[in-house]
Amino acid sequence: EEILTCCHKRAIKIGGEYGLIADTCFKEALEQARKCDAIRKQTQQKEELGLLFGIPLSVKDSFDLKGLDSTCGYAVKIHNPVLEDGLCIKLLKNQGAIPFIKSNLPTELMLYETICNVWGRALNPWDKERTPGGSSGGEGGLISARCSPIGIGSDIGGSVRVPALYTGIYGFKPTARRITGQGHTYLGEIPVEEPYKILNAIGVLGKSTNDLALFLSLIHI
Repeated sequence: EEILTCCHKRAIKIGGEYGLIADTCFKEALEQARKCDAIRKQTQQKEELGLLFGIPLSVKDSFDLKGLDSTCGYAVKIHNPVLEDGLCIKLLKNQGAIPFIKSNLPTELMLYETICNVWGRALNPWDKERTPGGSSGGEGGLISARCSPIGIGSDIGGSVRVPALYTGIYGFKPTARRITGQGHTYLGEIPVEEPYKILNAIGVLGKSTNDLALFLSLIHI
């Protein structure tokens, strides 16, 4: 509960100021965090707990998180909350992760900066005059500002790698389809002739390579 509360307070203050936030589900996350604390106290064998047990998680807006919109930066998608978690989110929750916030992105996830008519323009935590990159710019900014320990993003032409570079963190784009895209609202292809199609990939952003490796091992199916 303390870790989640600390991350949430930083995310609301810093993430709000820098335009990094899309939406939050703190009430549900806090309830889950308290359950995790109670289970941890009652469990003698800590290795029985999930590898991300009780760890807060930020989520790019384009991933389905039950009860929240997945707008992809489109105003037309507002007030249309998804009814269930996407598969990646389910896998992470099964390991004890606690999604608590969704991060800003550009419209249709197709810019190397993060700006849309729904959530506004994201600013780089290191310098407000600069961009955190895109399209996972909200994620990069939140993690860089220590508002979230780790987060999930997507990448077709640099959307994980560019924000990681711009905000001074680590990011990894796996081979396309290595990580399931089920429950990622936008999972398309660059429309070119076979065999040259460029596929979107689900990736991760974090503060260390060890964090990325652990995270990816849990959603690689």
